[in-house]
Amino acid sequence: MPEPSSELARLVGSRICHDLISPIGAISNGLELLSMVAPPGTEPEELALIEHSARAAAARIRLFRLAFGATRQAGKVAADELRAILADVTADSRLDVALRASGDVPRVEAQFCCLAILCFETALPRGGLLTADWNDARWRIASTAEPRHADSDLWRLLTSGDPVPDVTPAQVQFRILADCAHAEGRPVQIDDDADALVMTI
Repeated sequence: MPEPSSELARLVGSRICHDLISPIGAISNGLELLSMVAPPGTEPEELALIEHSARAAAARIRLFRLAFGATRQAGKVAADELRAILADVTADSRLDVALRASGDVPRVEAQFCCLAILCFETALPRGGLLTADWNDARWRIASTAEPRHADSDLWRLLTSGDPVPDVTPAQVQFRILADCAHAEGRPVQIDDDADALVMTI
């Protein structure tokens, strides 16, 4: 089977996320209705657990839709919406993302941000604070959290564009970010030293 084009793969990603988010949202709404009709203080623990899991899944899908979805149509994402998505995704994790942006963010810029954060997730096994600053059409994403374990081959892919063999599904964000940055003519700079891991796009 021939390898699909990057754009086709992103269209498939958008379709999958679109089709999944509706039923997950319906589950959350149904659970909310059940909790409203239950007598006060008697909401089953199982319902609360399912509702919590549904919210977490919905947040992750919204993030994936921005990161892996198609961007052919010009559009923008409100910075507050992007901030809310990141807050929901990291609510139960040890990673804390501080997004410093205002107004509307171009859709492709939101994609850069989400892909970069997914890359940083792999380098911060114990979580920590991650700052994402968007100024003058440029991203600066950084973390001083420790320990940091940045796979040199994967991170080099972002700056060199050289192919990396055996990129796993858990690492696909590196390949996609490299492809998107190249397509937009946006060089990626990585600075990794004892003080911080910094990505500039």
